Amino acid sequence: MTLADWLVVAVLCLISLAVGLVFTRRAGRQVGGPPPGFRLLQDPAYAWGELVRLSRLPAGFTGVLVAAEAAAFMSTLSALINWGSSFVINDFFRPLRPDASSKSQVVVSRLATLFLFLLAALIAIFYVKGMVSWFLFINSVMVIFILPLSWLRFFWWRFNVWGELAAIILGLPLSILFWFILGFEHRPFWQSTGFLFLLSITLLITVSLLTPPESEETLVRFYERCRPPGLWRKIRAKAGPSSEGGQPIGRLVTSCLLGIASCLGLVVMTNSLFVGDWTLFILGALGFGLLGYWLIRRILVAKPASSGADEGGFPSPLREDGGR
Repeated sequence: MTLADWLVVAVLCLISLAVGLVFTRRAGRQVGGPPPGFRLLQDPAYAWGELVRLSRLPAGFTGVLVAAEAAAFMSTLSALINWGSSFVINDFFRPLRPDASSKSQVVVSRLATLFLFLLAALIAIFYVKGMVSWFLFINSVMVIFILPLSWLRFFWWRFNVWGELAAIILGLPLSILFWFILGFEHRPFWQSTGFLFLLSITLLITVSLLTPPESEETLVRFYERCRPPGLWRKIRAKAGPSSEGGQPIGRLVTSCLLGIASCLGLVVMTNSLFVGDWTLFILGALGFGLLGYWLIRRILVAKPASSGADEGGFPSPLREDGGR
């Protein structure tokens, strides 16, 4: 997939998130009680265990399911802890001790990993009741503020590094202000995410317009390599005919919708297998297989048109004759 493909995916995921929040809010009002065979839980931490208990898998497959979930949890935990220790080594220890041996770096890394693990365990033990709001804040609210920064930069050439820095630096204090001080953690989730999203866009655009744009050479070089869609006509005209091409935006949107629908079929197929709903299993399998096959066919047909791309799926800025 090219960069344009991933940009369209980001936009569609954002739309899906907004639609999902609205749908969940309305569904919560309309559904009066739990589905047949289920019960409401006071502690959401037991929800997954309740689903496993009510699944219709044989005993052996239930054990495999639990083991797979435990393995996924442990892999995530180990990755995050090792990631933290890598920051300690690369950003603190190596600049302070540039002549340190590999053995000493490994020792410091292990000690940092142990310290982070113990610190996380103590926080979880003594502050577990207050961690739910922080968990939602870190994984949702903070991400919402920097979300426009992640993909809007590719749709308009005028965005610059100063607007991005302002969004990153002010994102944390503004998120804390909205979520905790102004009490948005007790309001519907769409309010906090909507306000922060609009505030982020406003801040990003305002700072970018008040500061100088990126150099024309940098913008042309970026466009020649990535071919981003959107408001790039001025830069596109200066990049030359070698930068023209790529798939139409309509085709990219259609391919992304097919991919989303195919993944939805896979999710339905997997979940219906756990609860023994074979009708939904067949429908999900058909949707996953047919839509996935259609998507792969579209990708393979469009691939020769982008033969000038490099191995990473991005168009190469140089032609074979060395011209631009």
